[in-house]
Amino acid sequence: MRSVGYAVTLASSGKEALELLHDTDFGLALFDLDAPAGNGWETFEQARKARPLLPLVLVTAHPGHRMRAVHEERVAVLEKPLDIPTLLEAMNKIVAQETNANR
Repeated sequence: MRSVGYAVTLASSGKEALELLHDTDFGLALFDLDAPAGNGWETFEQARKARPLLPLVLVTAHPGHRMRAVHEERVAVLEKPLDIPTLLEAMNKIVAQETNANR
């Protein structure tokens, strides 16, 4: 991802992701709502409380998750299977929206 302008930090669990959010100034976070190491929605909600203005990309295998997050600001929801061009497009779009909102 560095070749397209993004540095990536991986977390092995929702708990680790939340710790990283507290310790690092990220410009965007990507969460897998179906991650095996915990409840993705709980992690998303805690991340939203910790960093309410942080743009988030949520990835899920469940189409109904899109409706659950549709009213959230600064959130893009993508369904699996996920292809890299679609992911990059969503990331670029949400970062651009955040950049324009801060002007």
